[in-house]
Amino acid sequence: MDFPTFQKAQTADAASIWEIIAASILRRKQEGSEQWQDGYPNPAQIENDITNGFGFVLKIGNEIVAYAALIPNDEPAYKNIEGEWCTKGDFLVIHRIAVAASYLGKGLAKIMMQEAEHYAQSLGLGSIRVDTNFDNAAMLGILRKSDFVYCGKVSMRGKERLAFEKVMNHKQNELKHTVYLLLGSNLGDRKSYLEQARSSIALKIGSVQATSQIYETASWGKTDLPAYLNQAVAVSTHFSAEQVLHICQEIEQAAGRNRIEKWGSRTLDVDIVLYENKIIQTANLQVPHPQMASRRFVLQPLAAIAKDVIHPITQQSIAHMLEVCEDTLPVKVYQEEK
Repeated sequence: MDFPTFQKAQTADAASIWEIIAASILRRKQEGSEQWQDGYPNPAQIENDITNGFGFVLKIGNEIVAYAALIPNDEPAYKNIEGEWCTKGDFLVIHRIAVAASYLGKGLAKIMMQEAEHYAQSLGLGSIRVDTNFDNAAMLGILRKSDFVYCGKVSMRGKERLAFEKVMNHKQNELKHTVYLLLGSNLGDRKSYLEQARSSIALKIGSVQATSQIYETASWGKTDLPAYLNQAVAVSTHFSAEQVLHICQEIEQAAGRNRIEKWGSRTLDVDIVLYENKIIQTANLQVPHPQMASRRFVLQPLAAIAKDVIHPITQQSIAHMLEVCEDTLPVKVYQEEK
């Protein structure tokens, strides 16, 4: 199975989402479950989710394979709990999670929970809350495996539900770091891959503070390959550099990136160029990017959004590094073909 992509649902997705939900409602009825047997959820609810920006999907290719509503800090029923929530701060609610019948048993519900966690962290929320029916064995198993804690019981539409919460690392959430990423693509719909990457970065890593224009350059290192599109992005995040690296690799994988050949073509490349003023040397990660000073296709987009930022090793500004860069490979602003 290809790695699914996580994205906000669009109006055009509503019919496909409802097919998944309707099949799940029927499946639970056949299993003897009381959950979702009272006219909820319904097509109007799904459309409302999408309109308000709460609907999210997992896609494999163009096929929607799972759905969930992710709602920041808003569930009136959670104010009255028979028990006690783990936290008293802001939280993300997960509702209406469902997986397409043909993808059951493939771990997509767990992936959706992981993506919801990335999303909550990107919003700076302290925890995730969810409720489920006492007879939903599959969801109860996922919640246990995902480290959710049982908090008590809540009443939803007049019926008792089990309530769970997962607490984020509060100290980590309070810290914000600026990370500079370079996006690159030279295969397929290059511009679309960059757009997808920016969307995933905003969802999974943090708030995008600035983006450069898109630049086009000949392939560096192997000049017989298709030309690249590149773009620099500044992101505010609470994640560590190693965590950002892991998420960047997930985003690349979701775009079909294969790490086979050095300097080879790729659908999407997401590199950490700078992380604050940190110098990081591990087996998996070197920051600042060790080749950035010699690569104009890195410096030119970066200078567009961070010209006064100081390189922590050379103690030179990005603008100065671009000025003295000896790389002669031309880098030009991308002009989309009409």
